[in-house]
Amino acid sequence: MKIPVKSLKYFGEGNQIKANEVWKINFSRVQWHYDVNGKGYIKRKDNTGKPLAEENWVWSPIGLINMHYPERWGHIKFVDQDSKHSMDDQFLALEKTAWNIFYLQQIYGNTNKRYATSLDELSKLYPEIITISKHYQLVFSNANKFYRIEIKSKSQPNLKATIDNQGNIYF
Repeated sequence: MKIPVKSLKYFGEGNQIKANEVWKINFSRVQWHYDVNGKGYIKRKDNTGKPLAEENWVWSPIGLINMHYPERWGHIKFVDQDSKHSMDDQFLALEKTAWNIFYLQQIYGNTNKRYATSLDELSKLYPEIITISKHYQLVFSNANKFYRIEIKSKSQPNLKATIDNQGNIYF
C-alpha cells in the first residue's frame, strides 16, 4: 500500500516520517444492521426483539473485540522506494517482551501498591519471565508511582526499547 508521506505529519506539522520508521496501525470497521422506516433508520432486531449485534472487521486481528490495545495492532514500515522490506523478528520479539513486562508491572503494582524494581520481583507473578534475562539486559528506574524500564538486546546492543508505567514505548 502506498501512503503519501506529506499527509502524515506528526501532530499536523513538524518532521516528516523517516525511511524505515515503524508505526503501529490498525483499520477497523463496525457494521450495524439497520432498516429504513418512514422517519429514518432503526436497528434491526432478532426474533426476541433484541437489537442484532454489530459485525467487527479489523486489518490486524487483536484477539478481542476492543481496538484500544495498540500494542496488538499490526506494523507499518515506511520505506523510501518500492521494494520488499519485512519486519525484523528481533524487533518484534523485543516489542512483545516490553509489553509483557508492562502488563506484569500493572498486576504487580495493583497487588503490592508499588511497581517491581527488578525482574526477580516480577518473576514472583510469572516465573517464566526470568528467562528473558538470557536475551535482554533490563534496567529498572522507579519512583513513587512511576517506573521506566530499559530493555536492551544482549546480541544486538543497538536494539533496545524503553517502556514506562503509562505504556509509552520508545525504540
